[in-house]
Amino acid sequence: MYVDLNTLHNPATGNSPPATWGDQARDNFEDHETRIAALESDVRFAAQRTTTQSIPTGAWTPIDCTTVLRDDGSDFSSPTFTVPVDDWYDFSGQVVFASNAVGVRGVGIRVNGTDFPGVLLVPAASSTGTFLAVSVNDVWLTAGNTVQLVAYHTVGAALNAAGISSQPLRFTGRAAK
Repeated sequence: MYVDLNTLHNPATGNSPPATWGDQARDNFEDHETRIAALESDVRFAAQRTTTQSIPTGAWTPIDCTTVLRDDGSDFSSPTFTVPVDDWYDFSGQVVFASNAVGVRGVGIRVNGTDFPGVLLVPAASSTGTFLAVSVNDVWLTAGNTVQLVAYHTVGAALNAAGISSQPLRFTGRAAK
């Protein structure tokens, strides 16, 4: 928290500054430096999964990325990105479902476990797998918010999200500076 030191001590009075003045000056400087460093850092991450993940039916399920490709601020711990600083953010994700002609498939970007700034739901493909991609841009988030790539389907039983090397399950995000 920044405190204006002139409200604590007015040098025009000729009195000595209070003993807490030096502590407050240091705290203001450290807080300012921390905030500037966080704002100037390149907040960015990319993670993927090249193996299958079983997705239960009827539940939005976080994609557990097994390989972190980039994590500039060490803010990603699969399956969750934790927002380091208040800012506008962009996210994208892709999921490939195994073939099954029943139900719908979905992919979404979920914030704080309940909010969905981006969701895509489509009918199942009958003979091939279903590739879904979602992207959200300019989402205002505050420090401590959590973001996940989630998958959904209504097959009636578990269905694999089939991450393969040519089409991995992928989740990326960055500050939208």
